[in-house]
Amino acid sequence: MSLASNIQKILFATRLSDWRLSFVPFIIGTVYFWIAWFKIPFSFYHLTILFLSLCTSFGFAAFGYFINEFFDKDQDAKAGKINKLSTISTPRQFLLFLFILLLTFCPWVILPSTQLSFLLIATEIALFFLYSLPLLRLKNNYFLAPILDASYAYLVPAILSFHTFSLLTTTPKYSIQLWPFFIMLFFIGYRNILIHQVNDVLGDIRAQAKSLVQKLGISNTEALLKALLITEISILTAFIFALPFVSLNYLILVFALVFFFFLHRNNLYAVLQTKPFFILKSERQFIDLFYQLWFPFSSLLILGFLDWKWLLLIPIHALLLIKKDYIIRLLDVLMDYLWHYSLRPLFSFILNYLIYFCFRIVGVNLRSEKKSAMEYLKSRRNSA
Repeated sequence: MSLASNIQKILFATRLSDWRLSFVPFIIGTVYFWIAWFKIPFSFYHLTILFLSLCTSFGFAAFGYFINEFFDKDQDAKAGKINKLSTISTPRQFLLFLFILLLTFCPWVILPSTQLSFLLIATEIALFFLYSLPLLRLKNNYFLAPILDASYAYLVPAILSFHTFSLLTTTPKYSIQLWPFFIMLFFIGYRNILIHQVNDVLGDIRAQAKSLVQKLGISNTEALLKALLITEISILTAFIFALPFVSLNYLILVFALVFFFFLHRNNLYAVLQTKPFFILKSERQFIDLFYQLWFPFSSLLILGFLDWKWLLLIPIHALLLIKKDYIIRLLDVLMDYLWHYSLRPLFSFILNYLIYFCFRIVGVNLRSEKKSAMEYLKSRRNSA
């Protein structure tokens, strides 16, 4: 087996595709936002801190999925699912776990930290094990499982990144305006774990695993998902519009939010209407596109207003953390709007004046005639 095939197999075992393009882009997007919030200047040192933050984020994500996959082997077998970690040998699993540990913890040799930093790291690791360990198996607890998942997937990493970048500045570190953002993170995580349980419900039943979705049933889960999504959107909207406008840079986030909802208003209507969206991914998860694409790029644009050199991160971010089809769709939308509202009117203006001056050369003033070129030619043909 070639080296490329081995690497691909190991990456498959890490479930890289499940987290690299889902919640990691949003976590890194929050890092960009903290940099803008604290007005941290562009420098090689700060760029290094950002890179190490990305490394440890990848490490934590891989760590959580590894632990979950490792302790899910028996349950996956009962459910008839492929346990991705089992696709590689035990020695390779050990080496993979060692690499994940290095990726997770080595950056903290350089990253700014305090006792609170290590407490948050310990909390994150503890939540991984509390969720997955067979002895406790809180993953099967109706009430605690979604709370634990929402906490280690979104809330704790965001608090850790906020605290880390707050250590790079002497400006006031905490603001009541940020509390809605952290509350929203919990709702995002809670909704996403419910959706995950929806997707796995048949396999969980076969494996005799418990989940909140099974406990609630279809109609109650439907109602809860809708309530979570509406609450989440309300908090997000209130948070962005309540941001301090000392700098007009934050208008970028407002514009991104409004433009996003304009593009996806049909999905929002579907959520607000009574028709089921339980199994309709585009409706129940449409807001995730804002978190994964629009929020990080908006935060990078804000950084670009602080120092244009931050914009150099855009192609790197797109390459590592954005789905290709997102980029293609975004370019299609931008080109469509550019054509209809900029290029098309311009071409029309140029063409009309070209026709007008061509007729003036032969002694015809279309304005005086109050006719278009086609109307004038038809009138001349009829009169002939």
